[in-house]
Amino acid sequence: MSKPLITLHWLNKSRSQRILWLLHLCKPQITHTIKLYKRDPNMTAPSELKNNHPLGKSPQIIVEAPSMQKPVVLVESGAIVEYLVDYFAKDLKPRQWVEGRDGELGGETEEGSLMSLLLTGLLVDQIRNAPVPFFVKHITRSIAGRFDNEFLIENYATYFGFLESQLESTPSSGEYLCGANLTAADIMMSFPVLVGETLVNLTKYPRLLAYVEMLAKGSEYQASVEEIEKMTGEKYVVV
Repeated sequence: MSKPLITLHWLNKSRSQRILWLLHLCKPQITHTIKLYKRDPNMTAPSELKNNHPLGKSPQIIVEAPSMQKPVVLVESGAIVEYLVDYFAKDLKPRQWVEGRDGELGGETEEGSLMSLLLTGLLVDQIRNAPVPFFVKHITRSIAGRFDNEFLIENYATYFGFLESQLESTPSSGEYLCGANLTAADIMMSFPVLVGETLVNLTKYPRLLAYVEMLAKGSEYQASVEEIEKMTGEKYVVV
């Protein structure tokens, strides 16, 4: 029987890369292919992404198999990760409760307020580094600095401090969010912590910094990066 074919619609500077990482982890249960998209200079996703789903979001996957009457189209990281893990990588499914801790923590935290905070941080950085005339530069820097002092710094400390404490108390003293083994919670969390590394000095959070470096150096993650770099001809950057 032919393996299911999963087409990933991959957009640069998006959550798409972690889905490609998960596809590598789903082997040998599936085969995959990638369709590339690139943001325009204003960082807007191309309208072609709406061809398969009206939301026009990335990541999105299309699942095809001989047993299916029609392809399955999925958008949004949470739904995609849940589908892929349920059908092709059950060993990556976190237990809902592990020694009194919620195994779904990574996905819920990532797609909730943490990612919103990081997107705000990226926007503030764009304001800070905006290509404006020199006599306006002090205004943009002042605006960005006010956001930093009144909102971002304190909230970064809250969220990254929380993740540090979670990693310090993982079950069985494991290196991953839910214990000794990689799970879907880590795959979901990979994008925000990699984004966070570009915005915040993580040296004050040694367990979190080690966790980020461990995820980025993993063999399947590296294989996904090498695949996308070969296809695009460009060095992969998170954001």
